[in-house]
Amino acid sequence: MLLRSAVTSLLLWPALPFLAAAPDHFSLSAEKVSAFEAEIRPLFQSYCYGCHGAEKQSSGLRFDILDAHRLSAIDTDTLHHTRDVLTFEEMPPRDADLQITTTDRQILLDWVTGALTETTIQRRELESQPRLRRLSVREYNNTLRDIFNAPAEFSSLLPPDPISEKGFDTAHDLLMISQIDLRIFMESARIALDKYMHLGEASGQKEYFLAEIEDIYHHCRFRGETRAKQLAPAAVSEAEFLKMRADRTGAPVIYRDRNYGPLPFGHIPEGNTPGVDEGNGFARLHSQYLLVKTKQRAGEVVVRVHAAATRGADGTYPRMRLESGRRAFQNMKVINAGEYDVTAPKADPGTYTFRFRIENALQVVPGSEDDKDLEHLFFAISNVARNENGILAASIDGQEDLSLYRSGEGIPGALVSQARSATRQTEAALAAWEAAQTNYLHLDAIEVEILPARNDPHNPWILTAPDTPESEPIIAREALDSLLPKIFRRPVTENEFKRYYDVYEQQRMDGLDFKSALSDAFVAAMASPSFLYIGKPAEDLEHAESLAYASKLAYFLWASPPDERLVAIAASGRLKDRAVLAAEIDRMLDDPKSKRFSATFVEQWLDLRKLGEVTFDYELYPEYGPELAALTKRQTIETFQAVFHAGGDARQLYRSDSTLLNNLLARHYGLPPVEGGDLRMVPTPQTRQAGGILTHASILAINSDGKQSHPIKRGTWLLEKILYEPPPPPPPAVPDLDPTSIDTRHLSLKDRIELHREQHGCVSCHERIDPWGIAFEEFDATGRWRDAGSLPYPIDSTTRLPDGTELAGAAELAGYMLDVKEGEMMRAIAKGMMTYATGAELDILDDQEVDRLLAAFRESGYNLKHLAGTIAQTRKFDEFINESQPTAHYTVTHEQPTAHAH
Repeated sequence: MLLRSAVTSLLLWPALPFLAAAPDHFSLSAEKVSAFEAEIRPLFQSYCYGCHGAEKQSSGLRFDILDAHRLSAIDTDTLHHTRDVLTFEEMPPRDADLQITTTDRQILLDWVTGALTETTIQRRELESQPRLRRLSVREYNNTLRDIFNAPAEFSSLLPPDPISEKGFDTAHDLLMISQIDLRIFMESARIALDKYMHLGEASGQKEYFLAEIEDIYHHCRFRGETRAKQLAPAAVSEAEFLKMRADRTGAPVIYRDRNYGPLPFGHIPEGNTPGVDEGNGFARLHSQYLLVKTKQRAGEVVVRVHAAATRGADGTYPRMRLESGRRAFQNMKVINAGEYDVTAPKADPGTYTFRFRIENALQVVPGSEDDKDLEHLFFAISNVARNENGILAASIDGQEDLSLYRSGEGIPGALVSQARSATRQTEAALAAWEAAQTNYLHLDAIEVEILPARNDPHNPWILTAPDTPESEPIIAREALDSLLPKIFRRPVTENEFKRYYDVYEQQRMDGLDFKSALSDAFVAAMASPSFLYIGKPAEDLEHAESLAYASKLAYFLWASPPDERLVAIAASGRLKDRAVLAAEIDRMLDDPKSKRFSATFVEQWLDLRKLGEVTFDYELYPEYGPELAALTKRQTIETFQAVFHAGGDARQLYRSDSTLLNNLLARHYGLPPVEGGDLRMVPTPQTRQAGGILTHASILAINSDGKQSHPIKRGTWLLEKILYEPPPPPPPAVPDLDPTSIDTRHLSLKDRIELHREQHGCVSCHERIDPWGIAFEEFDATGRWRDAGSLPYPIDSTTRLPDGTELAGAAELAGYMLDVKEGEMMRAIAKGMMTYATGAELDILDDQEVDRLLAAFRESGYNLKHLAGTIAQTRKFDEFINESQPTAHYTVTHEQPTAHAH
């Protein structure tokens, strides 16, 4: 059943002040219209009509049809672009027959700025209601994690959020709710309550498992799968578990070595592409599989693996990965529960601990067919250290166990063929691996503990079970009184309490059992605007605006609800005290939860999500795959976080004498080896990565086509994200650059781009874009350095920027940008973070506040933490709390780090 109280919940929605539709046109003042006809139109005619008139519309822009009496939304976009190019003196182009005078440029700029100010005021008047938006999917997930005190996945049913033009998922004009969306939110809440709301005392009882690796049956197909389930360890009591553990103490260690080495360098085969993927038993060659018998669907899992290592001849250690989930024959659906570099010697094996949620691993909907048939939790332990001599072969244990067939019983020929093929491939791979003395993972034993959610003493949804009909309303009231404030992120009014108690009471009268009726009341609360929307002040509640601000602040800095302390301060009205507010912001920025903000912001600001949208050619880049791509993305995110959370200087992002690396990333970049699989800061003076994040593989890869480097994409990205000066969109029907053309194959990519833009009349825009991207031509589509001679055409990264500066390569570009474009780069970060925080595009009326924000940012030494805290104290973020000061300055209390920036 989708939701028993669906109709009731829909009726509980009060009217929401949704944003008014944008006007289809704007009217300028008589003064502006008169000035346009007398002075501005002739200037447009002189300087602009040639390229943007009736006969030609470069970049899709047209000035001859501008009507100052009635400006359309397209017209205002044209004026915004005009303001940008006039400000940066990019138009008319340098090769135009008629160059604009300084006086005419200022006349145009003043009129355009005034016209845009008038249209923006008109638009804002229609948006006089407070900005409201619903929780984004990630915020919803974090909110339910907080409510249920469980780091589980709660948003699997929800569709992805719409993304704004700037790349953010916080845009208030996009995050609305339809009735279909509402029902999905209600179903998600229902599933969560079914998992976590229980009646009766929490016992704290766990399920315990302990298995010696040599005792585990290990085949995973057909009859082998059935046999593995039959022999899977069952849970034992705590006393039995402790005895088994004690019996191991001092006993000889027996390793079960499966002879599966580390992963090879190169593409990990997945699928059935002949010659590429054929013969693979599993995507990775695991050292051990394990099933344990359990019917649990929610709770914490703790796994301890006893393991040791033989170090490779190249000095590397094995890296142990634990995956867990569910499987059926050859198909696995698992999560990565963690990884460790295993360094313990065989004589003294180490213990490596993993923690995860069983509901994240199993990913089943309660009551579904997958749920009904599921009786086991699956584990896979593997050595994922990369090595050129790693095994690339079919897994024998991914084949059928032919010994399970009875004597005389015919074995299907396909199974025999697969087993023989797997044996041949593995033996050949093992020979090369052993000869090279590659690192080796030795497995001794595994311990598993499962604490079911219904037995977790920290689960706030363990409710007293009613023992009489008279006790039911008492328990229901206590539960609602305790949990509704957690759901609404603030105190609850009497009317609100009555509304949801009435839902419980009505459902109980309609014949539902106590737990279901109470669950319906909570589902209704979690489908209400007070839960799903951020920034909505409650009616009839003292300090409602402060409480609404506290919620906005928490979702900005934590991507999750305010904690009890912040709610208490807001409920007392003390957030209006500037010193109190500044102290709370500092506390929140120093809390580990702020890492959610830093990770999300940098991913969205730099468009790193696009990494999953680029399809790379594995024949051209055999060592590049999804795991390496994900690692490069982590490098960029954690680089930003390292600067942000140390209160560092934002300029460190663009030039630093150290970078985050592990062994695989160092190999990709062609840098000296780095020990281990964990990312760590490594000194890299005067390296190919001198451009900081600009030369990160993640950035260069998202701005490629998966085969070739792409100077146009790289230049466009740099202008949009790093300088906040987006070029106009390309005109329609212009063909892409053809890198395979026989006629141009001998030319450098820079020369081919120049030929391409001249052929298609795109010179003016490309003169602004291409020079920035050409500087990165030393890096291929995956962000790897390429030396001269690696391509059939010359590599030419010399470039001439629009201001005439000549540079050679990305390192010189990074230096130029910090020396010449520092202000623009810092403004871009400030405007990007402000857009993310407020959920609103910045307009011309925000310019003064942005200027004040940038001044505070500069005074702080471009301290990123300070920037986030100052944004929270702008009127753009919240007019009620910040009405007394347009932009507040506050003192950062943490110690300043030593900057790496030169």
